Amino acid sequence: MNIKRMIPALLAVLLLCITVIPVNAEGELYIDTKTVYDGMNESYENGYIPTVENDEVRIVLPLKGGTGSSLKVTPDLGDASNCPFVYGNYILTVKRNNKGVFVIDLTLKLAETHAKGVYPVVFNAETSDGMQDSFSVYVTVPEAANYADLCISNVVCPDAIQAGSDFNAKVTIENIGGMTAKGVKLDYSSDSPALTPTGITHSILLDDITAGESRNVELPLHFARDAAAGRYAVNLELSYRGMDGNEITARETFFVDVKSQISIAFDEPDFSDGVYEDTPVHLSANVYNTGSTPVYDVFVSLEGQGVYSDTSTLRVYYKSIRPGETASGLLEASFYSAKQYLNSDSTLPVTYRITYQNENGEQFEEK
Repeated sequence: MNIKRMIPALLAVLLLCITVIPVNAEGELYIDTKTVYDGMNESYENGYIPTVENDEVRIVLPLKGGTGSSLKVTPDLGDASNCPFVYGNYILTVKRNNKGVFVIDLTLKLAETHAKGVYPVVFNAETSDGMQDSFSVYVTVPEAANYADLCISNVVCPDAIQAGSDFNAKVTIENIGGMTAKGVKLDYSSDSPALTPTGITHSILLDDITAGESRNVELPLHFARDAAAGRYAVNLELSYRGMDGNEITARETFFVDVKSQISIAFDEPDFSDGVYEDTPVHLSANVYNTGSTPVYDVFVSLEGQGVYSDTSTLRVYYKSIRPGETASGLLEASFYSAKQYLNSDSTLPVTYRITYQNENGEQFEEK
């Protein structure tokens, strides 16, 4: 015998439709109204409502009783002319869990265009020994969004990107609207000349992205060797067509960080042939920026007792040196009354010193 029960998803509807729960005959299937199973927000007796998320409906229907070991479930979605669900083959075979319960777990995709409302889904169940029964669960469906809406849902970049390097930004594009975005094209760029897309083209064709769908893309990028440490913006432009054929453009931005390496080299002074007292010598004050970020306030000096210069060129200043560039200059030094400062081996202690700063004002020294 077929027994039909209406098990509404909404508590209010449940109270209106069922006022008396009959005692189940031995061997009959019946709903476990007291237990909350995975995917349920409440038990049936407390007003379980099927979840609607990401344009999908998840219905959980736990059945007890029956005498078979498995259950064949054929969902009936109702009249196709006003059904909010995408039709498909949803026939399920469910086995009892370790507590002897048939837990039916069905996910239905919502159609792109549908009217909001409360819709019944009828579960026609047949046990492996031939017992048949039907159960109805009501689903509250919100109104469908009538447009496509593309956005960035996730960005993954390498850690500690160095200036002068190539890297890929892995970006997830998601359609959070209710309709398909057709013929999606992605263009990307940066406002800073220090960060540029690489490759022949800066456009990527993504085809169609349906409602609720995500698409992962990799954007190849390059930081210039002289890129200063900091945060840089990557601009995305997503162009596509809506269901009505109209062109739509969405603009999104994400940020990447670069870490710059500071490094210099210089020509070491050559005193291998010795010096004569009170006779000027000329020393290189060349400084090479071998790092990936500019250096600032560069001072080159020769320091020591008995060291002087008639032309005040014991110190050379460079305001800044960009990566890969050289600042050239000379120091002129003389040694006066140096004998009183000599070591026992007739050498004179002097210091050749270079000081400089990064873009954050941090001080560095070579000597």
